Amino acid sequence: MNSYHSVLAYAGTNQGLPGFLSWASVIGASQGAVPRVLASEALRGRAFEEGLHGAGLSAEPAWLDSRTDALVALISASRFSDLVVLSQPDDEDPAALSQRHATTLIVAASCPLLFVPPASQAREVTRILVGWSDTRESARALHDALPLLQRAQAVQACQFVHDGAQARPLAELEGYLHMQGVKAQCAIERLREITFDQRMLTPTVVDASIAELLLSHAAEMDADLVVTGGYGHARLHEWVLGGVTRTMLTSMTVPVLMSH
Repeated sequence: MNSYHSVLAYAGTNQGLPGFLSWASVIGASQGAVPRVLASEALRGRAFEEGLHGAGLSAEPAWLDSRTDALVALISASRFSDLVVLSQPDDEDPAALSQRHATTLIVAASCPLLFVPPASQAREVTRILVGWSDTRESARALHDALPLLQRAQAVQACQFVHDGAQARPLAELEGYLHMQGVKAQCAIERLREITFDQRMLTPTVVDASIAELLLSHAAEMDADLVVTGGYGHARLHEWVLGGVTRTMLTSMTVPVLMSH
């Protein structure tokens, strides 16, 4: 069975901090690892220490002062981590990881990233939804999530395709997961084709609808976690997230594991 031996939790803001720290602790415990904590110097104080202890994280954090670029530090730290746990990006909170920084991190990180929404209550990961597509990013996320998938009691893999489009059968995916000790239900769901006018008025409606369908499925199966590839493309010398990834990051209701 695979394991995350080195789990890193990054705390940059107070928002949703107790739940975030608890998620890091639960994930670490399931892997037999004690998460390392990287935190902003601005959080230093008794309240943060109590939060760490309350989550069962007793190790002394590594502190980032205001002169240190948190994004650069995270990219570097990911090279020596099996998983990095972060709070959901938030452009409204200047202390939180921004959408732009999350984009860069998804592309540049050397390990999978687990984003945690502020309102999420930590619990054992027993039910996982995998958003599958026949792409490198999706396969990378699937491989990187094996330590969690192998310990889950229920795994569903779902691929969304447009009406009329050909889809590769999921027997290979199901067989691969079975070889890895993961018993998964794999399904292909057809999307209603939108009109040309809808596509022109809202160019991201297709991608957004896939993300919304994934989150709807996650709610239906009471999923503890969603696994999906992190998609993006280069534009004007910077990386821009694809519609599915961007919508998942802004609308997530449960933790989401991403890999690029």
